[in-house]
Amino acid sequence: MTTVALTIELLRYGQMKQFTLTGRNAWAMRELILAGDNGCTPIDNPAPAWTAYVQKLRDMGFDIETVMELHDGPYKGRHGRYVSRDDLTIIEWLENQRAA
Repeated sequence: MTTVALTIELLRYGQMKQFTLTGRNAWAMRELILAGDNGCTPIDNPAPAWTAYVQKLRDMGFDIETVMELHDGPYKGRHGRYVSRDDLTIIEWLENQRAA
């Protein structure tokens, strides 16, 4: 099993605030930060519950936009592209492997 933790800084209204996220929330936020203005989709960044991760991050106060897009293929439809609109900086990313 792998455990992850992400420490980030948020700059908003001239104030800097530090957060430490763990687990899937940490993974999702890191993906959003690394994607920049391109954002993340469940298609390009597979994960079981993007919507849930984004909602939890929003509940923590992060500004994440959902841009709806159409897609083709055998399962035509719409999907969300999630884009962080905050000024965030990664301070530390920890990923530890634990024996099962």
